[in-house]
Amino acid sequence: MKNAFIKQLFTVALPTVIVSVLLIVSPFPARGQTPPPDPSTPLSQGDTLRTQPVQAPLEYNISGIVKDEATGKPIAFVNVGSAGGSHFTVTNQDGYFVLKTPSPIQEITLSHIGYVSLSRRISEEDYLSDKALNLRMQSAPLTLQEAIVYAQDPYVILGRAIDNIEDNYPRNGELMETFYRESIRKRSKYIYISEAVSHMYKSSYRDGDAWRDRVAVQKGRLLVSPRPTDTLSVKVVGGPTQCVTLDVVKDRGFLLNEEELSNYTLEMDLPISIGNRVQYAVRLRPRVNCEYALHNGVIYIDKETYAISRVELSLDMSDKDKATRMILIRKPRGLKFNPRELSITISYSPSEDGKYRLSYLRTTIRFDADWKRVLLKTHVTAVNEMAVTHLFPPEQTVVPSRKESFNSRSSLSDKVELYEDPLFWKDYNIIEPTESLEKAIGKLLKTNR
Repeated sequence: MKNAFIKQLFTVALPTVIVSVLLIVSPFPARGQTPPPDPSTPLSQGDTLRTQPVQAPLEYNISGIVKDEATGKPIAFVNVGSAGGSHFTVTNQDGYFVLKTPSPIQEITLSHIGYVSLSRRISEEDYLSDKALNLRMQSAPLTLQEAIVYAQDPYVILGRAIDNIEDNYPRNGELMETFYRESIRKRSKYIYISEAVSHMYKSSYRDGDAWRDRVAVQKGRLLVSPRPTDTLSVKVVGGPTQCVTLDVVKDRGFLLNEEELSNYTLEMDLPISIGNRVQYAVRLRPRVNCEYALHNGVIYIDKETYAISRVELSLDMSDKDKATRMILIRKPRGLKFNPRELSITISYSPSEDGKYRLSYLRTTIRFDADWKRVLLKTHVTAVNEMAVTHLFPPEQTVVPSRKESFNSRSSLSDKVELYEDPLFWKDYNIIEPTESLEKAIGKLLKTNR
């Protein structure tokens, strides 16, 4: 049983116009698959509907660079949050972050897979300084006692994790603010960048599906290369609603059900630490030859609570035709599509109430676009990432209306602005752009002028 994916079409119709169309279609076999989220679906118990939430202005900023203590190399995708607070971000690939809060905070916490969690007190001097904090994280060593978990039964471990989902994840509907970025590179050159802040409503995890989850874009912007030679007209998986469609813990129809798991062999991998907690590592490998491509991957499960904390999936590329059907929806006639990678990372972080919540999601798609009678291949990389940046309190939990919610007829390009204002995100927590991305933005802006 597979969940429907969101497909996104990137088409440059004119040299300065990009059209981004979202369609709900499924590349998976119709074996009782879970329907896509429907904004008109009635609310379930625990869901609430109130006035539009208002977040206090984020007037205080703390920036930092996170590096490995031993190697000095930047650490990407580190979870950064205000200790005991409700504002979060993640480091970019340069290890850099900026955390914005409505009032001064006393401490920030950092956690990442394979590292010892780090807490850093924040002083008045830190706020007055123009320098980014220099933060070093230590790799978490594996003790002999922790290594014993390697001998556990993966089927029992994963089964218990699935049984404990109702206890380990929120039972009531919640509203979160998220930051979403998608980028497309043609070889090493960026040709498309878009960003959006959305309100993501997650219904109770007791339901076992994502029908009632909704995403409403609040603000966004895009930048696209106007050069005709950069035109890309290929329809692939992606879109802002992937935080709904790829929440594998929430929507058990995607992977975590008996029928789908029967297609895989499970093995115990070496345990690892996340947030100073030992995690079982259950590795999945395709066991049967299905009519659709399966995934290789690892599911990380907290040793004490049996909460699923992280899922890493990589689409099996051994059969290019099957992989293509999973990734591609439409292409121009005469274009040869050669898939190279579809990888997915989903992270869930524990809160002070003991519940795990979706915190970060990233997908990477790589493919070659090969035109007939053209000798050189075009290597294309599309990256989508989403970070939860704020959890609204229960009294501000709002279910986005049907009109607001992203659906099968929505277009991201209809909801975004041009990529010009340098202070566009000053009131929001975002994933800070890397140096290479900032340079690419500068070049694209010059080209568009």
